[in-house]
Amino acid sequence: MRKWLPLLLASLLTLSLFVSCAGGTPSEPVTGGEGTSGTESSSYSETVEPITEPPAEDPFEGADPLPADLQIPDKLKNANGTVLGTIVLPAGAAEDGVLKTAAEELRYHIEKVTGANLPIVSRTGEGYASIILTTPDALPSAAGIFADDFAWLSDLGSKETGRYGEDGFAVRQAGEDVYILGAVSKGVLNGVYDFIEENLGVLWVRADESEGLIYKPLDEAVAAKVDYREKSPFLLRGWMMCGITGEPTNPILMARNKLNTTNIPYAEYGIG
Repeated sequence: MRKWLPLLLASLLTLSLFVSCAGGTPSEPVTGGEGTSGTESSSYSETVEPITEPPAEDPFEGADPLPADLQIPDKLKNANGTVLGTIVLPAGAAEDGVLKTAAEELRYHIEKVTGANLPIVSRTGEGYASIILTTPDALPSAAGIFADDFAWLSDLGSKETGRYGEDGFAVRQAGEDVYILGAVSKGVLNGVYDFIEENLGVLWVRADESEGLIYKPLDEAVAAKVDYREKSPFLLRGWMMCGITGEPTNPILMARNKLNTTNIPYAEYGIG
């Protein structure tokens, strides 16, 4: 129910919705943009087997060392009880504005809910786990660790079988670390918002955060929902007439609900 509440409220505000990324299987053909269709067999959200062992080799070999004064909060943990103490944005993401937004949005919402300010760093450390945000381009070693996930996300289907958007995501735990993956950076951003919604209980219903950022403060949060992947059967997803409310940050609201098109481009949020 949580996943669809923002869409229901948006409908009540007379916003027309194409579709947002969401789990499930369409029961009939659907359309959502040029060349886009879905069919009865178009399963587009699925759970996957966990990876119980950490990578055999350090995925971040050669990355800059961690700051000597690094402070590790203990308010967010994985399902095993291990602290998720940092957000890792690989060095290969340095020039990617959408991946930077993904890291900042994750840090912002974790702090909103728990009060913990997770450092954004370029590699993992010892004695705690991390949330790692990456595409295969930003961290090439991830392409081998999660080859099946990236293959699934990169399979965009066909006109005959149903088409998928390229901005799907996977949320995976490998060892103690949690990875949020996308074949493209917008997919990582979508995965971050899904992680926030599912594990922190955040909803975005208005661009004005004083009225529309809904969450319950937590003394401690647990990343309990991992090991799943999702892609939308709609290439273009957006709300029509979204500008009528006069709230200039509507593109951010749309991005947070995993939409990707509007007449107000916002490149850092993958909106355009």
